[in-house]
Amino acid sequence: MSPIKCMVILTSIALTLKFTKRVYTSRGIVRGFHVDYGANRKELFHGCAVIFLGIPFAQPPVGALRFKLPMAVDKYSDEEGQLNHNEILRSRCAQANETGKPGQPSSEDCLYLNVFTPNVTGRYPVMVWIHGGAHFKGGANDFHYKKFRVQWRGFFTTFTPEFPANLGLFDQILALRWVNEEISAFGGDPDRITLFGQSAGAMSISGLSLSPLTKGLFNRMILDSGSVLVSFFVPNDKRGSIQRIRAAQWCKIKDDPMSSETALAELRKCLSNLSTEEIVKDDVTLSHPGSLRWAPVRDGAVFPDDPEVLARSRPAYDALLLDMPVEQAMFAPAYKSGNVSTFGIRSLKKSLLNRHYGYLSDVQLKRMLDILMENYKTKEIDKNDHLEWFKLNMDIISAERYTNYGRLEAEWLKSQGSRVFLATFTYGERKQHTPMTSAICGSLLQNGKRHGWKGKLLPEIWQWPTILVETSGWPESGSDYKFMNFDDSLDQMSNNWRAMDHYVFTEAMPPVIGKNPSINLTQDVESLLKYYVYSTPGTNQSILALDNK
Repeated sequence: MSPIKCMVILTSIALTLKFTKRVYTSRGIVRGFHVDYGANRKELFHGCAVIFLGIPFAQPPVGALRFKLPMAVDKYSDEEGQLNHNEILRSRCAQANETGKPGQPSSEDCLYLNVFTPNVTGRYPVMVWIHGGAHFKGGANDFHYKKFRVQWRGFFTTFTPEFPANLGLFDQILALRWVNEEISAFGGDPDRITLFGQSAGAMSISGLSLSPLTKGLFNRMILDSGSVLVSFFVPNDKRGSIQRIRAAQWCKIKDDPMSSETALAELRKCLSNLSTEEIVKDDVTLSHPGSLRWAPVRDGAVFPDDPEVLARSRPAYDALLLDMPVEQAMFAPAYKSGNVSTFGIRSLKKSLLNRHYGYLSDVQLKRMLDILMENYKTKEIDKNDHLEWFKLNMDIISAERYTNYGRLEAEWLKSQGSRVFLATFTYGERKQHTPMTSAICGSLLQNGKRHGWKGKLLPEIWQWPTILVETSGWPESGSDYKFMNFDDSLDQMSNNWRAMDHYVFTEAMPPVIGKNPSINLTQDVESLLKYYVYSTPGTNQSILALDNK
């Protein structure tokens, strides 16, 4: 395949820069600089580009704007209308690391993006990357891209205008609006925009594709190991409970902080005065590896209905869906001691059934476990073969959390006329089954592929069918769910993508466990939320004018 040039929207790098390029946007002048990484295509970064760093797409969400919808930046504030402080990759959005302590440098002032373009005089297809991290962590200094509010700043809500839901998604929508309005000044084509995300980034894009607020903002999408459906369908205690528990922890409020206007006012006063450090330090205590701490929810605005309903009116997108054979392998490093010597059927029950489906009766739990064993336990496993039980656990949770929703996503997209392309990366995956002599559990998977990561093949994905489907030579997935299987031969076509996972969790399980209910907002609350969103100054024209596009 001949190389296809495109431009990429990303976010923040600490370099010694010499600005050599200016572009003129409707908001003012943005300065950039040239780079030359050489012509060796074997290197991850190669070729020439013009880079623009730290471009604000929203006002800093601090002070009175904390927990509020993002506000557009109308003009850059320099006297000459020039953006003069975009020489560094900005800090990631405020977050704690997995231990609950502050991780890499982060800030509440974080709504910036970066632009990387071959040159500013062309009209290139545009790739917008949205990072992963379970809506809990991640940012520009992972791989240099666009940021949005994560953790409590992006997804805490009381389902009222005091603390509106899905702020992280509103950030993304406003960033996409900026791209549509300004990217032509950087050599980009606003009529050829592809969204590409990994894990929670793919979840975000899946959700954006369902939302009526993104109509006309993009044409194609690459979902790498993620779908928003998991946040709607996977039980996560009683939906909304994390919001109440967090509020009680932060502000020491004994009563339900969402029970009255007085309680909400008290919560607003408390959270306005808490420091970032005070809030983030407790943000991992409720969770465990692999859980959904913060996630998109139905809110009456981004998601005015359940996903099944929204999918029926979703525009047709060219879509590439990617996954791994063992998505849950991303959490293997969490077993830092490498000790799987106690792993068995009880561990499986604890990690899957009790944590995610604890509300079910004992009879339901037993039947659920029977279904899982009937379909995923393909051979007898000795009770002392702890490594095999560990692998089985990863297989099942991978299917339950990721791959079955990918198949359902593909099914819904195809039903609306979308062109769907599918791929699975099994290259190197069997190596994880070699006998393990190391005490480090992580070595079990070191030569295989983990959740969302494709290694050196990843750059090639940026040229795949969501950029120029017409030239890809890649078969579209039909009723046989044909998919590209990247095994040791690197290009093997196979059929029936994720058929068993789809059967188990879409057909066999629902009669046993029932359908997990989504948030059912009252009509009054939903109307109030919509009114709040549409009437917020700086937001109605920059986000919700999209309804008229």
